[in-house]
Parts: sequence; structure tokens; C-alpha cells
Amino acid sequence: MARNSYGVTWWGKQWLSALENIDYSNRLPIGRTYATAGNVRSIDVDGNAIKAKVKGVLPTPYRIEIYAPAFTENEIKRLVGELARNPALVAKILQRELPNELFQISEGIGLQLFPFSWKDFSMNCSCPDRATPCKHLAAVIFAMAEEIDKNPFLVFELHGLNLIDELKKENIRLADKSVERIPRVSDLLIESAFDNMIEKSLQSKKDLLRTRILDFTNIPDIRTNILSLYKPRPSFYDEDFREVLRTLLSESSAVAAELLDAEVELGKHGYNLNKGDDVQLVFDENLLFKYVQVFDSRGNEKTMTSFRPNDLVSALIKWDPDSLHQTQPSIAALHEVLFFSLKLVQQGAIMPQLLECAPGTYRIRWVPATMHESVKAVFDKLLENMPLGLSVVLSGLEERDQSMVEMLKTICSFFIGYCIGEVKGLDKDPLASMFLNSNRKTPTNFSRPDTAELLQHWLNDFNLSQKDIAPLVRVLEEEGQYAVEIYVEFRKNTAQEPVHLNDILLLKRYEGIKNGVLKDVLLMADFFPRLNEIIEAKGRHRLEFTELHFVEVLLKILPMIRLFGVKIDMPDGLKNIVQPQATILIKKSASKKEVSFANLDNLLRFEWLVALGGDLFPIDEFEDMVTNLNGIARIQDHYTCIDEDELIRLFEKFDDPPTLSGFDALRALFAEEHNGVKIGLSPEVTALRSQLLDTRPTALPNNLKSSLLPHQVSGYNWLMKNVELGFGSLIADEMGLGKTQQVLAVLLKLKEEGKLGKSKAMIVVPTSLMTNWYKAVEIKGAPLKAAIYYGQRRPLGVADPDIIVTSYTILSNEEDLLKKMPWHCIIIDEAQKIKNPEIVQAISLKSIPAPVKIAISSRPVEMHLLELWGIMDFLNHGYLGLHGEFINTFAKPIQREHDQDKKDLLHKLTAPFLLRRSKADPDIAESLPKRVDNDRFALLTPEQTDFYRRVLDVDMEAIYQETNPGRRHKLVMNMFNALRQICNHPHLFRKKENKKPQYSGKNILLFSLLGNIYQNGEKAVVFAQSKEVGDLLALQMSIAFGKKPLFLHGGTSRSSRDTMLEAFEDDPFTDTFIVSITAAGTALQLTAATHAIHYDHWWNPAIETHITDRTFNMGAMKNLLVWHLLTQGTFEEKLIEMIRTRKELASMNVGMLENWLGNLSDEDLWWLVDIG
Repeated sequence: MARNSYGVTWWGKQWLSALENIDYSNRLPIGRTYATAGNVRSIDVDGNAIKAKVKGVLPTPYRIEIYAPAFTENEIKRLVGELARNPALVAKILQRELPNELFQISEGIGLQLFPFSWKDFSMNCSCPDRATPCKHLAAVIFAMAEEIDKNPFLVFELHGLNLIDELKKENIRLADKSVERIPRVSDLLIESAFDNMIEKSLQSKKDLLRTRILDFTNIPDIRTNILSLYKPRPSFYDEDFREVLRTLLSESSAVAAELLDAEVELGKHGYNLNKGDDVQLVFDENLLFKYVQVFDSRGNEKTMTSFRPNDLVSALIKWDPDSLHQTQPSIAALHEVLFFSLKLVQQGAIMPQLLECAPGTYRIRWVPATMHESVKAVFDKLLENMPLGLSVVLSGLEERDQSMVEMLKTICSFFIGYCIGEVKGLDKDPLASMFLNSNRKTPTNFSRPDTAELLQHWLNDFNLSQKDIAPLVRVLEEEGQYAVEIYVEFRKNTAQEPVHLNDILLLKRYEGIKNGVLKDVLLMADFFPRLNEIIEAKGRHRLEFTELHFVEVLLKILPMIRLFGVKIDMPDGLKNIVQPQATILIKKSASKKEVSFANLDNLLRFEWLVALGGDLFPIDEFEDMVTNLNGIARIQDHYTCIDEDELIRLFEKFDDPPTLSGFDALRALFAEEHNGVKIGLSPEVTALRSQLLDTRPTALPNNLKSSLLPHQVSGYNWLMKNVELGFGSLIADEMGLGKTQQVLAVLLKLKEEGKLGKSKAMIVVPTSLMTNWYKAVEIKGAPLKAAIYYGQRRPLGVADPDIIVTSYTILSNEEDLLKKMPWHCIIIDEAQKIKNPEIVQAISLKSIPAPVKIAISSRPVEMHLLELWGIMDFLNHGYLGLHGEFINTFAKPIQREHDQDKKDLLHKLTAPFLLRRSKADPDIAESLPKRVDNDRFALLTPEQTDFYRRVLDVDMEAIYQETNPGRRHKLVMNMFNALRQICNHPHLFRKKENKKPQYSGKNILLFSLLGNIYQNGEKAVVFAQSKEVGDLLALQMSIAFGKKPLFLHGGTSRSSRDTMLEAFEDDPFTDTFIVSITAAGTALQLTAATHAIHYDHWWNPAIETHITDRTFNMGAMKNLLVWHLLTQGTFEEKLIEMIRTRKELASMNVGMLENWLGNLSDEDLWWLVDIG
């Protein structure tokens, strides 16, 4: 490439300077012009001869020959002898340096490295110009300066001296690794362990992401330090190429920060990706992105999509993090890798890597800066969580894989490259464009053959992380003074103790490695100049520092040294320098008021303290401790950096007394920290905190009909404690643990205490659960009286009820009316419905005052942070801050950066108000029955109601008119069949009707139930009476949940049946099994499901129990929840109740029951089917 400047390095400048000093005829400037124009077509150094071709006015370039005087054998021996006595200088030579010391040594022994006059050279040019030097020779002089910039050893070679060969003759072994081998893409590939992509996709399902223990906040901002590692003016570029990197890192950091801050689209998965889909990134033979391969939940190829990189990034950015635990491992893993990569880019913790794609062709990719220990720690932890088959490489028609490490690097590189590629304005520079367009740049052929090696050297000269033998920095503390020594560690031999640098340099057994070690230490000395003192003393010297002077070493220099991949061995306390901070001591006031949230402000008072790490100090005591301290100091068990100006600012805060009120005080009390700093609690406040947190027994209500299990008693006591303190409570036990019974016990207690009189309790639920709550109160809550507030006229139905059951929709419609009523207690079920603060239901709920608020949810709310905020804001309005504040303070840091500190803080803040227990808890599991049957009642939708009434109008009239018993029996059974179809879904009754689930109350109830089951990571078997019903359910579930359920029916082959059973039992993402009643007749012996759902019925409980028992391996089951879905007010509810209560009906088989139904009187038949 043509250049605008020459002699950019010390040795290049010396070459030009010497020649400019003897250019009395001013021939060199025109030579610069020739060289800059690119007229030097070739240049070659052969021994002490420079041979070149320079374009002139003629078509054929002129031939140039320049000969430098060769050193004599004696001169060479004298120079090499001097070098042998100076290993530090040898090490510098290995860094491609020609420092002043070598120049001075050469002059000292009479060697002339650079010419004193033109006569020192023998020069010849084939041009007709007789001047010496001519412009062509002068052009070669400048071109030679460029060559010396790249390779300083040419200065010696021009005098017939191969410095490295001569040093070897003196038994100075130099492994010439100044230019490391450029990694080839082919070296990063391995043979595929799978026959095809589908097999790999299936395997990946079994490698689930482990519990999230990643914390991306541990990745520090190292952008400035990274840039400092690169030499400013590399010989392959005219200017400071660091500025190109600075632009790329700075602007891509802004791109990543914007993406990290992007809003999540709740419930959105984008670009035709469903929760059940499995994906693979496909890369070409150069590790450039090609496309995304998508499979359905069975591992079958779904589509080969032409996703652009921004399509995939956008889909993952917008993916609702609350649903990640329900997705395939591949999508969850890509989501993790994306946000890891974005954090790396934001913090500048990335580095360019040169790859050789084919002989002579290269590309740049960006990879994590894993030589930094924090980056490597997160990378390695992420690596443990990676599923197999996340990417594949297509080399021609052949599939290739990568090791897990290289696979993760490749995917990180893809996402990092996306951010880098968004930087504008560098496309015109060919080399800068190679770095900018790392994701889409085709492999490059460099114009000069040595550019790749020079670029590789520039990119990797400082990276010692991959070396087997490397320096180790040891920091010592002795009586407040600090010392630094250099050791050498042998990384492959972990049993060997590090060896002191002095031994490396003096003992003969280390002769073969000492020069390489010195080279590495000299690299470090560029950033830690005092290391030269150790080198000059052959390792015997150690560096000593006062507390003040060690500040720069500890806080600035050693972090740079870490970036080399060098281990720093120091006292643990020095690894975590803590700064003094202002904090508070909470003390109890003299108030005698009873403890509750309402009077918390009157119970507490506050004083200032100084926090240092985990220790707290009174202000006066801390001031005495830091008097006369400056710099790095040890105070008790903590190291800190004492800065006088910072101390002044700290003590100025103490001029005004601390104030905390309301939720600020409560949050500080529960978290035992304020603004991220530990606080102090007096003994009295510690006791008060225990009073707020500890559950205490409360007498059970006298009228409690059913006995509570031990965990339910505990839950009741916890709820009552919060009721008494004025705290809202969220009970979020897993399904099947009896949340309803625990809440009913609280309501009974409130009635017993006379608090449900004029003031009522309101239970707000989805429409599909109103009947279930009403019946629960009726059956288990007497003497509580409940009324349903629903329907067009919305009568209460019961005079002076204790409890009003209503829906979220009615609540928002009747907000003004309901606000006028006195409420003592508001209970919400399926509490996640109010997670969005902007929906009218959430706004309406928060506008209605009540001293007692309880929320119920079966979902793992700790994994659904925005749901958690929405529920908490209803229970204890304002406690977790505004919605936007919560997102920025907790949701984004936890969900996108896995901020463990924020996660722990949120747990501390919400634990007093949140109770979630699992069936897996051994103490709970022992007390649970193996099987629990539950009725769930659905309401008819308007469409169902209309069809139901029409059938009754027509069919009952025909039955009334029919006198023939046989024909009447047939009409009755046809009517029951039609009504059952309508109760299931109108489409089953009239095929042209819409198949959407919202047209059926039973389907709405079923899908709500399945949603909770999936959220808890559990599986369900759904029993259907016919294949037609099963087909409809399978279609609806595929659309609603993005994954197709299994469906076993009478026409399923034996092999398909076995495949289904294996998938359901073994595949964690196959979570729904629809089974027709006929297929359920054969024993399936399932154990993976914890829920059995009878969608429609045989009208014989004994048969349904038998079917359930044969489907499940009941001997191996634990707490099987059996759900019977019934449509409220219809013949379904009435008939099942009759069968359960009348022994003669319960003993009938299906044929006998149908005969009994067909012979009912007109009056009894009408009572059974009428819906009022």
C-alpha cells in the first residue's frame, strides 16, 4: 500500500535520519514522492543486498541494487558477546525492538549500523540518470524505511548478520515467537458427532440450561485499558490504528447499551418463532452467518428461514424473559449468549482476532476478551450451560461441528459483530472495513504478503494468557509497606510452585526459557516501568512502595497487567478495596404504640454511621482511625484507599441528620441495607424486625369445617400475621397445596372477630373461576355467605353477604359503585392478571381501599418480575417504587444481566409479603395425599348459551309431543349429545362455527389451568371422550401455546403409541398428552405428569377413576391432581352431583345410565337440562 509517512518506528527513523544527514544534493524528497505514489513495485533483502524494481517513464521498471558493508566475523562476535551479557536487551530484541541501548553498544565497539555517507553503500540503478542517488534509488531508501519499520532485524541483515542465528551459536536459545501462527478456520472445526441436524436438535433438548448462576455485572468496563495494550502506529497502517479501534469500541458500546435498555414486548416471540421451536445457527466454512435452522417441538424440520442477523437479534431482544423457562434450551441459550455479548460490547471487553480462511485469505472476528479473569469466569460459566447443537458449520455439503468452547466463541462473535457492524463511517478504509464488517466481509487477500503476519503480531503481542510459562506478579504487605516481586508459573504443571525470576535468570536448568520470560516481563514494563529495575538486577531486586505510592500500582497498573493474562498473587483484602460510605443506624424511639406498618414512622429514629465493607463504625471512632492515614491502608480486616478530599466530602454528609420515612424505612429494615450500603440495627430494632418477619401461631377459626394440613396451618398463621400488621400478602404456593383453604380460614377468622359485618370481603377472579370460588365458600366456608356479582343485572342474590365474588371485568366496569361500599378485605386470584399497571383492572383495584389485601397465584412469581411488581403494588402500593423505576432498578438488571446482588435484594424486600412453597418440599410431600380430585366450573359463553337454549326449545318440544317410548328415548339421548357438544365447544355442535377457544367457557378454563401448569414446569394428561374433541383441542393448544400436544386415540398405531409415551416421559418440553377414553382403556403407566384433566365425562365417577388409575402408575405417583371440568348451571353440573349423591346411580354402567336418562319424566328431564 502507498504510504504518506516513513520511519514511524525508532529504527525506521534512524535509517532515514542517517541518510537525510548525508543528502547534500537534496535527492531524497523526490524519492519520497516516488515511493508515496507506489512506484516501488518490489523490494527484496538478500543478505547485505537490497534488490528492487521502480517504475519510471519507461514501460519496464528500473532495476535497483544497493549493497551495505558486511560486518567482519570479529565484529559480529564482539556484538553477540555484548548481547549475551545483557539478557534484557535480548528480550527486547524479541519484541522487534531496536532500542537506544543496542545502538549505543554497537557504537561503543566500533560498529557502524547506519551510513555516514553515500559512499558507504554500493548503489546501482538501470536508469540513465547519473546522479547518486537518483530518484529511483531515493525511492527505495524510503521503501526500505518501511521494511525496517516492519522488521528491525533487517538493520543487522544488511550487514550480513543474522542476529538470531548468531545468538543461537552462543547457546542463547530464542524460540522466535514474535509472530504467532495465525489460526486457521479449519483448525476450529471437528467432525460432527451427529448424523444430521435433526438428531442434534433432539439431543439439545436433553441439555437443559442449569440454574442461572451467571452475573454479567461482574464484567468491568475495560475499554480504555484494552486499547492501551495495542501499539499506537503499527507498521501495516499509515496512522494510529488504535483510533480505528477506539471508534469501533466506543460507538458499538453505545449500540449495545441501547439494545440492553430496549423494552421487552411481553408475550411476544417474534419472526414466527414459537416457544416450542428449537433453533440452530448455521455458519459457512469461514464461520460467517448463513441462516437459522428451525425445528418444531418434535425435532422435525419446520422451516429453513432466511433470517437476517437483525431479525434474530430483534426476536431475542423482544422475547419475554418471563417465558424463557418454557422455551427450548436453544432459544434460552441464545438469549443468554446475546445478552452476554451485548454486555461485553458495552464494557469494551472484546478483542479482534485474525483468522486464515484459506491460504492467503483472511477475515477478522471479534471475540470475548477472556484473558481478563472476570470475562473468562463468566464465559466458562456460560459454557457449562450451553446445550449441544446450538450451531453447525456447513463446509460445502459437509456438516462440521466445533468444540463447545469454539461454538460459544463463534456465536458470541456473531452477536458482537452485529453491534460492531452498526458503526458508521469506516467503510471506505479497506483495513478498517475488515474490522467493521466482521459478520459479512468476505475473506480478504492482503496486497502485501507480510501484512497478515504484522497484523497478527500487533493483535497478539501482549496476550500471555495462552502461554504455558508466564510471569506471575506477587504483592506482599509488611507493616503498612508494599512490595512487588516477579515469579514465573508453569501452568501445565500445576503441582510446581512458581519460581522466582532471579532463579530463572541465573540457574542453568532454566536457560532455555529465560529469554522468553524476560520478553514477557518487558512487555509488562511498558505499563509498569519500575519492572525494569527488577530486570536490570536480574530478578534479585524487589519493588517497594509506601501506602500512598502503592495507590497507582494497585488501582491502575495491576489491572492493566491482568489484561496480559498474567496472574496477580496478592492478599485477599487487596483484591477488594472498599471505600468508606455513609450509612445509618436504626434505633427504636420511646413510642409505646403497637407495631404495625401504619405507625412505623413513630417507632424508629436514625443516626449516621460509617460503613467500611461489612463493618460499621461510629463517626468519631472512624475519624480517629483514619487520622494520619493516606493511600492504601488496612483498617481491621478491610483494605481501603484513603483520600483526603473524599473524606472531607464524606464527613460533610454528617452535618444534617438522616431521615427515612414510610417505605424507605421498611425497605431498609427488611433488606438491612440502604442505597446498597449495609445499615446498623439496635438490639431493640432487631427484635422489632423479628416481630415483623417471624410467623406466630394464631388460633384457627372455630367454624373451620375441614382440618388443615401442617403447611396450610403455617400459611394461615403467616397470612394472619400480615393481616394484623397491615401488610398485603401474596400466597403463591404451587397448585395442589390448598391456597383456597388457607384464605378461607383467614376469612372465617375475620368473621369470627366481627370484622366482616358492615364491611365486606371482595374476591376478584377471572370469570372462569367465579363459580369455583362461590362453591368453595358454600362447601368449606360456612357460616360465611357469598354472593356472585356478575351478569347484566348483577343482583347480589344473597341478603347481606359476607363475601362478594366478582370478575376483573365487572370490577373495572363498576369501579365507581364498588368504591362507595365499605371493604375490609380484597382478595384477588390469578393475580398475574394485573401485572400491567396501565390496564383498567389494575387501576380500578388500586383505587378501592381496604385494610386487608391478599393476592393468590400459582405461578412462580419470582421468575415473573413485572407480575411481581404489579401484584406488590396492589398489596402495598408504592413499596417497590414506580413501574419504570422497578424496571430499571430490578427487572432489567436481573433478567438481562443476571445481577445477583439485585436479585438477592429483591428477595429480601419481598420475602415478608410473599409465600411460595413447593410440593417437592419433603416436609410438605409427606403430608399430601397421592391423589386429589377437584371440580372446576366453567361458565357458558354467550354463543354457547344461545345454542343451548335453541336446542332445548326445539328438542324439548319434540320430546313433549312424542308418545312412543323408543323414539322418545332416542330424542332424549340425541339432545344430551347435542348439549354435551355445546358445553364442550360450539364448533362440535355446528361445524361451521369458529374453532377459537374463547367461544367455549370450558376451553377458557382449560387453557387457564394449562397455563398455570406450564408455568410451574409440570405436565398434564387431558382425557377427551372422542377423537373429534381431541383433534379440536390439539389444534387450539398448538395455536395458543406454540407447541403441538401428543394425541393418543383408538386409531394410533402401536409404534406411534410407544414413541409418544417415550417422548412424554423423557422430553421435558413435551408437556401435554391428550388421551381419548378408548385409548385410555390400555394401561399407559405414566409417571411424568402431575395433572389429569377430564375435559368431558362418562357420567360415571368409578369409570373415570379407573381410567385415571390405568393411565398413571399410581404406585409411583406423588400428589396427582385430578381436575373435572364441568359447565356450571347445565346438565353437566346437575348430573354429576346426582350421580355422586345417589348410590343407585353411582353403581350404574354407561348403558344403564343412558337408559335411566331416557326414561326420565318430562318434569325431571326439564329440571336436569334447564339453565334458567
